Amino acid sequence: MKRYSIIALLTILSSYIYAQDVWTEGTTWDVEYTQESNIPHTLFTLMKAMDIEGVSYHPLTASTDEGCDTIAYIRSEHGDSLVFARVICNGILLPESLLYDFSKSFKYGDILQYATTEGTFTECISYEEDPITYLYDIFEEGDRIPMWKGIIYKIGHIEGPLGLFFVEPIEGPSTIKPKPTNVSHILFGTKKNDSKVLYSKSVTNSINRTSPVINTPVIYNLCGIRLYSVSKRGLYIIDGKKVMK
Repeated sequence: MKRYSIIALLTILSSYIYAQDVWTEGTTWDVEYTQESNIPHTLFTLMKAMDIEGVSYHPLTASTDEGCDTIAYIRSEHGDSLVFARVICNGILLPESLLYDFSKSFKYGDILQYATTEGTFTECISYEEDPITYLYDIFEEGDRIPMWKGIIYKIGHIEGPLGLFFVEPIEGPSTIKPKPTNVSHILFGTKKNDSKVLYSKSVTNSINRTSPVINTPVIYNLCGIRLYSVSKRGLYIIDGKKVMK
């Protein structure tokens, strides 16, 4: 009896550890971009799984005011630790690539891997590159999710699930950088949880206000003593001229 209890407990624990909370049907990334990026407000959604060449994938759709398109097919393993994608690029369904490797817990010194159009890119999480920041109460109350260079643990990049995939290097792979400045606001939600704000950058217009120039007169009495105000009637020298006040 005890043996069966232990097996049941291990089964429950393993199902909890390897639970797919993000990369599954019903998850959404609602991304508003900055006006400078010229990218329309986009809702990314993972749809019901389907079979592609014997493998189960969730279609990833991107919806804007102009319509809705399927842009990739996503699957994950080991509780969303490894996320794989077959991306549609120029109408061609690309071979599967490792979209994100979340097997490390986002600590300094951990190695992070993600897919780009140039292949798998590897970075070492370091404070010098960018300090780790944290998001709170995302999956459940009291949780703390790390974010580094715009990449959120288990959730992906703040520009959306494929936010890094189409980033091409300028002078070689080492110049590939996340672009968190392209996003002004992102909501994230799963089938289990309502959408919550992941990232919000307040954009304010800086207005330079010029204080009015006040010409303070230079005042002397007839004895040549400088005064800063006129307290009684008399003859004064104001700005080099004799004035009766």
